[in-house]
Amino acid sequence: MDEQRYTETLQFALKNEQDAAAMYEKYRNVVKSRAAQELLKAMAAQERGHAKKLELILAKGRDTLAKASEQVQDLRVSDYLVDMGLKADSPIEDVFIFAMKCEERAKALYTRMAAAEKDPQARQTFESLAKEEGRHKLDLETEFDKGVLTEN
Repeated sequence: MDEQRYTETLQFALKNEQDAAAMYEKYRNVVKSRAAQELLKAMAAQERGHAKKLELILAKGRDTLAKASEQVQDLRVSDYLVDMGLKADSPIEDVFIFAMKCEERAKALYTRMAAAEKDPQARQTFESLAKEEGRHKLDLETEFDKGVLTEN
C-alpha cells in the first residue's frame, strides 16, 4: 500500500473513533440515569484512547498498533438483542444494548478493512483495532450478563 493510501485509511479510522466518542458523549448528555451516563462516559474515553493511538501512528509515520495475539471471546449476547436507540428516559439495559451494538459494528468494520488489506502493517493495525473493539464488546456483554440479565 502506498503511503498516501495508508495515511488516508488511518485518517478514516481516526474519524470513525472520534465520531464514536462524540456519539457516546452526545447520548451521555441525553440520558438521565446516572449509571447510563457513567457507562457512556467510559465508552467515550475508550474511543478517545483509540483515536490517540491512531493520531500517534499518523504523527510518527508508518507504524502499527501492537499486535494483539490473544483471541477475544465473543459471548454473542448482542446478536440476540435489538437496538432501539436512546432517549432521555432509556433504562440502563437499553444503553448497554446500544453500546454493545456500536462496538459490534466497529469490530465488523475493522475486521472487513483488515481482510481487504494486502499491506501487512495496515492489516495488523486493523486487526488490532478490531480486537480492541471486541474487548469492549466483551466487557459490555459480561457486565450486561452479570448485572442486567440476572436482575430480570
